Amino acid sequence: MEPGRYPFVQSCIQLIQYCLVNNIPVFASCFGFQLAVLALDGRIVRDQSDYEMGTPAISLTPAAREDPLFADVPDGFRAVSVYKERTPELPVGCVLLAETEACPHAFRVAGRDFWAFQFHPEVDRTTLVERLTHYKEHYTDDDAHLQAVLDSAQETPESNDLMRKFVDRVLLAN
Repeated sequence: MEPGRYPFVQSCIQLIQYCLVNNIPVFASCFGFQLAVLALDGRIVRDQSDYEMGTPAISLTPAAREDPLFADVPDGFRAVSVYKERTPELPVGCVLLAETEACPHAFRVAGRDFWAFQFHPEVDRTTLVERLTHYKEHYTDDDAHLQAVLDSAQETPESNDLMRKFVDRVLLAN
């Protein structure tokens, strides 16, 4: 992520740091995940060709069993994942909750109501199909590659329910 290319990145990082200091609840996905990593002095790398796209199975860590959002999510749940930038490791002070072999996918900042997701909990299979079809030149090699990704895409109800859990179990519980 190039701050010079995206002039608003520094302001976003400052906002995230403000939320952390003041324990303002945060639910950050995809670009928000990457901004959170940067705000916490982590590192983002770019994957030009070797990145996840579709609905991979996401593995839970033991810490997820104690987490308010993930405690009742089944291991190997599906989530929409389309990214070209990721973090190879979490910043200090973060608790890994979910991952694939490729990268960390969800974390919580220890002691804070702050969650971040590399995947898209707000996007379901239908929306993935619409977006990938529309932006196929940015993410797929050709029509056959697009069709292979679309054919393998699965429903993602557990990940899609995370935002509701955040509202119910974090925002309304305070």
